[in-house]
Amino acid sequence: MAENWFVTNLPRLRDLYERSDKSHPDNFFTKAIPKLLNSLCQNGIMPIELVLGKLDSIAWEELLKKTLPYVTQRDSRRGHYQMFTSLDEARGWLLLFERGYQDIRFIAEKAGKAPDLFAGYSRFFVANKRPATGGLDPLIES
Repeated sequence: MAENWFVTNLPRLRDLYERSDKSHPDNFFTKAIPKLLNSLCQNGIMPIELVLGKLDSIAWEELLKKTLPYVTQRDSRRGHYQMFTSLDEARGWLLLFERGYQDIRFIAEKAGKAPDLFAGYSRFFVANKRPATGGLDPLIES
């Protein structure tokens, strides 16, 4: 039943799961799917899916490529934080889109500090990948 809910309500996250190594022992989704009947899990993951659903197909493919390696990388203390950090870059994409920027693209990760997004001729870091509080702008133009 949890898997049916997952397939029906989380199409982008299901796509990420389908492209991941499902047999890997640290695959986030392998452990999360059975817990999705829990309303706390549903309430926590639905906002992520709503943001991901607003990405265009090109942006989704770019973010999926960035995020896919982290589905099976589990930190011993912080769990799958890197997967969620990567997925949260979608918030920056959406903010740029809502501000009228064109041709917004995710930038592939490189060693060291590199911008997360490119829009037109500008590059942006998503400084705070969680929703900003206190009126702070989560985008920093580099």
